[in-house]
Parts: sequence; structure tokens; C-alpha cells
Amino acid sequence: MNNFSPESKVWIYQSNRAFTEAENKLILEKATSFISEWTAHGKLLKASINSYYNRFLVLMVDETQADASGCGIDKSVRFFQQVENEFQLNLMNRLLVTYKVNSDVLTCQLSEFEKKIEQGEVHHDTIVFNNLVGTKAEFDNNWEIPLKKSWHSKLLV
Repeated sequence: MNNFSPESKVWIYQSNRAFTEAENKLILEKATSFISEWTAHGKLLKASINSYYNRFLVLMVDETQADASGCGIDKSVRFFQQVENEFQLNLMNRLLVTYKVNSDVLTCQLSEFEKKIEQGEVHHDTIVFNNLVGTKAEFDNNWEIPLKKSWHSKLLV
């Protein structure tokens, strides 16, 4: 991904659970196959899919060669739905929050995360994953950030 434009589009698919090492390997094999043939309006897209923390699948498209467009994006969503079905994951739940406690990466429902804030288990400096980033530059600089700097800070009372 280092050779991708900073304006490259990014989509983050967060799993409801960690992938096993075997699952991670198979998912990445399928992802490599998918992006090797991923087209939009007949043009091959410059893309990559990487796994982070055995929990996130990050799709990146450098549109300096071809735009992802609606049909291309639809193909990618279908790919991730197939991954969900095959590995019994939930990659589309936007009400999950993933955060770090020391070196552990944890995921919980948004409502549970709010309770953790109230109980002091999570604080201003807890690292959260901002899955709303939309470009490579944002991903590189604002994906893993302290709670106080993320949209999650609205939960702090």
C-alpha cells in the first residue's frame, strides 16, 4: 500500500471477532484472487486488501488508474458478504467498537462501550479504531487514535 496515492479510497470492514490464523490466511488468499480480477467498467482496479490485528479487512483502491464506481463497489461488497458467509463473520455491523487495552484489541457493541466509559474501564486516552476514515492519508494518520480525538468522544459525558 506504500505505492498508493494518499487520496486512495479506503473501506474498513471490522469483524465481530478475531480471525484464526488459518482463517486469516484463507481470507487473504481469497482477497488476492478477488482484487487480481476486480474491475469497474471493464478496467482493472489498482487495489489491495490487507488484514490488521486479525480483525480488520482494509480495502484500498488507488483511483489514479481507474475509478471504483458503483458497479465496482457493488462487486467488493458482494466479496465481503461471501467472506462473511463462508467464515461466519459479521463484517457489516457498524454498531461495534474496537479499541485497545494494552496490547489487546477488543470489540464490543456500542452500548457496552458506553458502559465501559461510564465505569472508567475506557478513558480519554484509550486507543480506538476510527473506521470512518475514507482515504489512505486518513487511514495512515487517523485510524488508530485516542478516544478523545475520535467521533467516539461524543460518548464521553
